[in-house]
Amino acid sequence: KILLNEVKIWEDMAHAPGNETARISRIEVKGKGKALHEKIYMNEAITIEILFVKFIKENRTDVGFTLYDSSGNNVFASTSALSANSSTAGCEGRYKAHCEIPGNYFNSGSFSMNVFIVDNEKEVFRSFTDVVFFKVHLNESEKDKPWIKRFPGPLRPMLDWSLSNDKPVF
Repeated sequence: KILLNEVKIWEDMAHAPGNETARISRIEVKGKGKALHEKIYMNEAITIEILFVKFIKENRTDVGFTLYDSSGNNVFASTSALSANSSTAGCEGRYKAHCEIPGNYFNSGSFSMNVFIVDNEKEVFRSFTDVVFFKVHLNESEKDKPWIKRFPGPLRPMLDWSLSNDKPVF
C-alpha cells in the first residue's frame, strides 16, 4: 500500500544512509503548505526536505534524490550540488536541504525516492532504494474528463501553448 506522502526518519545514525563523512537523518515529501497526511494533487507544488549530519569539515557535502515511477522507471534526479541557489555544506553540523517541484509537473500516480549524498561534487553515496513513497492524485476539477485518466507517462507538465490560425479556410 502506498501512503499519501511520507517521512522517513533514522534515529540511529549508525544505520542511516551515508558513510563516515555524512549521514541522512530524515527525508520528508509533502504538498507545499500541507501536512503529511493531506493528499497531493497534480496542480500543487511538492516540497522535499532532507536533513543530514556532516561529520568532517575537510570536504564539500551535498544531497539529492532519484525519483522513480510505480513501474520502477527512473523519472529524474536532482541534487543540491547542481543548484545555483544552494550553498554547499562545508563545516560539521546538522543541515536541512529543501527543494520544491512545481505544481502541474506530475501526472497522477505513485512514486518512490532514493536519497544520496554527494561528496566534493563528484563521489556519490547512495541510500537504500525506495526510501520514501508518495502519491499524486488527479485534480478534483479533472475527474469528469474521461481522456485525462488515460494520459500517458509519469510526468504531465503544464506547458504554455499558443494556437493561432495562420491560413483561414474561408
